[in-house]
Amino acid sequence: MRFNVGIKLLTGFSIIILFTVLNAIASFYLLDKAQEIDKVFTDVIIPSEEYLKELKMKMSSSEKLSRNWFFQPREEEKKVLLEMHSTEFPYILAKLDTLKESWVLKDTAEVNSSLRAVNEIITAQEILTETLSTEEDNSNPEKIDYAIMIIDRIISPNTPAIVARLETVESDVLHMSDSIAKDKDKAYTTLKRSNLALTFLLFLVGGLSTLILSRKITRPLSSIQQVLDKMSDGELPEYESLKIKDELGDISKSVSKMIIALKSTVSFAKEIGQGNFESNYQKLSSRDELGEALIDMKNDLLKAKELEEIRTKEERELNWKNETVAKFATVLRNHDSFEELSKQFLSDVCKTLNAMAGTILIKSKKVLIQKAAYAHSSDINPNRTIEIGEGLAGECWKSGKMILLNNVEDSYLEINSGLGKQSALCLIFCPIRAQGETIGVLEMGSFSEMTTSQAELLEILCDNLGETVSRYMN
Repeated sequence: MRFNVGIKLLTGFSIIILFTVLNAIASFYLLDKAQEIDKVFTDVIIPSEEYLKELKMKMSSSEKLSRNWFFQPREEEKKVLLEMHSTEFPYILAKLDTLKESWVLKDTAEVNSSLRAVNEIITAQEILTETLSTEEDNSNPEKIDYAIMIIDRIISPNTPAIVARLETVESDVLHMSDSIAKDKDKAYTTLKRSNLALTFLLFLVGGLSTLILSRKITRPLSSIQQVLDKMSDGELPEYESLKIKDELGDISKSVSKMIIALKSTVSFAKEIGQGNFESNYQKLSSRDELGEALIDMKNDLLKAKELEEIRTKEERELNWKNETVAKFATVLRNHDSFEELSKQFLSDVCKTLNAMAGTILIKSKKVLIQKAAYAHSSDINPNRTIEIGEGLAGECWKSGKMILLNNVEDSYLEINSGLGKQSALCLIFCPIRAQGETIGVLEMGSFSEMTTSQAELLEILCDNLGETVSRYMN
């Protein structure tokens, strides 16, 4: 059994991995603890300080507003005090009731007592506002005496004391904040020290492992790397594989084999580059992806010209359609008479699509009536009418879909189209639509088969005609 590279590396890397895992576990634990402390700051300490400050300010302000309610009543100040009672105080106290559950204080009873005292003052203020809520109340001696008693005995003397107690609570919260900050600093200090120690051990073990394995691994790898560097620069050097009985020896043999194969590949690529598509390539195996790619490249080059011709043709057809639609848009705009428009449109369409004959049939009540004709003979009936579903034109009207027939027999054309007895290879019926409704049919006959591109163009032109015709019909 040979002592392969995997076993050589396994021992050293196992120790490195062990230290790395220990470092990761310690870091994760300490970081998680620090994040918990940060969360306490964000979710508890900072909001608590803000709400306590706001509560102190509101208490002082409400005491002044309560006195003004009796001595200097103003409607604006009354609204402010009532807003405090109905919204602001309940909101702040509700927040503090939630936050105090997370406070770590020595005297929690003092906190609860202070908040109860706040509620008592607020209740006294509400009683005051209810006692003197109307003009009549302000003239009632009994209510006035009662209001003075509430202000002088409850609100005014107790509010400053409660504010002072709130300041004490705020001070305790700040002390708690300082304690938590110290815990946070301690956690980060421990994290730094553990990372430093484990990193030092990691480098020490890694250095020793590198020193031991360098003779067995690094030198052979360096030899192979020199050859691969030349190959990465496009050079295919002469190379003799190393006589080593491990994976590095196997790699060396594979590199030698790859150089030989690449030289054969280069020769084939040169033949292809010179246009010799008859040249054959013998793949190294069924898994030879490069050889398969070169063979595919040869086949792709053979197809490239054909594809380019198809693309060029499609671009010409697209440009032709766009130009034709633009030209017919001008035709549709430059006529005031429907008869002149339909004749000019039909004539231009037939010429554009190389059609020998054509008619335009427009809906009138329950039939289609011929409105324009274009033909090389006089066989077309100028007074022809078609009912829905009658013949191919009637079927096109009924279904609202184009009917395209190539390789049409002469008799079929004569019976079904009304374009006369002219010989046609292609017969097409295209609906004329306006706002989703089929208002007519354009039928055409041609000596040559109509392409898909021509049919698409005809459908676009008929839709444009339909929108224009609908204006004449309205």
